[in-house]
Amino acid sequence: MISFPERKGGASVDDLREIQRLFQINEMDPKSRERARFRLMQAIAAEPPTPSVMTTARRRRRRVSALALVAVLAALAFVAPSLMTPSSAPASAADVLRQLAGHVQSGWENPSSGQFIYTKTVGGRWECQGGSCSIVDFVRESWIARDGSGRIHEQVGGTRADKMYPAGGLGFDDMSSALGEDHLTKLRRYIESRVPEGVEPSDFVLFVTIGDLLGETQALPELRAALFRLAATLPGARSLGETTDATGRPGVGIAYSDGAVSRQIIFDPGSALVIGVRNVATDPSDTRPPTPSEVALGVVPGTSETYVDSGEVTSTEDRRPHIG
Repeated sequence: MISFPERKGGASVDDLREIQRLFQINEMDPKSRERARFRLMQAIAAEPPTPSVMTTARRRRRRVSALALVAVLAALAFVAPSLMTPSSAPASAADVLRQLAGHVQSGWENPSSGQFIYTKTVGGRWECQGGSCSIVDFVRESWIARDGSGRIHEQVGGTRADKMYPAGGLGFDDMSSALGEDHLTKLRRYIESRVPEGVEPSDFVLFVTIGDLLGETQALPELRAALFRLAATLPGARSLGETTDATGRPGVGIAYSDGAVSRQIIFDPGSALVIGVRNVATDPSDTRPPTPSEVALGVVPGTSETYVDSGEVTSTEDRRPHIG
């Protein structure tokens, strides 16, 4: 429990320095932080004592120093680490990702025998036909069992496809071998192994690959939490704060840029599920065609995916998620 001295007539310079130190402690609980804020406001509001004829230059310098410190602390009071105030955006992408790791929900992401993870995705993807390439709208529905069997029903532009897959045909990323001691190092190696051939496994590429694994909700809860913790170690991630997906659903966003394109992922803050992904050109005036690496990674500017529905179902005909 952090306590603060109660004094009348304002705070001393030492008091103010102690309040400054406390504001820099991220672990301070919200109640203590609010008391520090209140103490600071008291110091700002306090009337300065009437100077006596014995006031010296040293005391005047001390008073000027105190007023300057009050001004600095007043600014600190309003930019204190936002994780302490739930209504504001987290201070950094790493903070957001670590929080999401703690919000991963167990249960429906771990299908038992005879169950499938159903996901409905809409968006725009890069398609090439007959030498002509463009961004085409798509709708994809997937049913994936833990043994990798399932179904993919998809409409891309005016073309429909519906295919069943045997066990192992789709893959289920339980990644259990990547857990255990020093699991983040093992998990990073596993992510690097998933990078498309010919693409350098930069931090940006790892972030995109992690987002892909989280996006289809096929990773089991413990692994999903580990993926968030691994993403939090990537130094170039940037928090977008509160944002919305393409359907207007509220979420929190994390972005990562390679200089030409920004990969933006929107998460539901309550369940830590991905609800949307978009790829945005960092220079809106850039009209160059996408590079082979951008196509291979699925990060062509202007493309997007929105996960409009997901949950456990009992057959490849069931489109009604049973979450919980």
